Amino acid sequence: MRTENDDCNSISATPPGVPQHASPMDGEEEPAHFMYVLECVDGSLYTGYAVDVRRRLEAHNAGRGAKYTRARRPVKLLAYAGFATKHDAMSAEYRFKQLSRDEKDALLAAASRTSLEEALAPILA
Repeated sequence: MRTENDDCNSISATPPGVPQHASPMDGEEEPAHFMYVLECVDGSLYTGYAVDVRRRLEAHNAGRGAKYTRARRPVKLLAYAGFATKHDAMSAEYRFKQLSRDEKDALLAAASRTSLEEALAPILA
């Protein structure tokens, strides 16, 4: 399951649920592009694209991330999904951003039971 329920605001090591880009297992290639969803301190959501989710989360919390998150720190990683191509990850990000807040919350709730990849499948089809 690729959701984050733990507090990711103080990172000393890789937070649970964040990929470390380990070697692929069973001949599967590890995703190189990610769409991620953050919850800001004001309760708003921020969705972005990254090749290294851990570094991007650290950048957001250090004030070097998106302008939107700078004034809404600390941010917490809610979920992320891996994709084979940048195009696929950015397409998923765009489609997620087009959803209403209620639809996003329902999708994130579904992702907490499976994975964000599986929860996104209906909107990416």
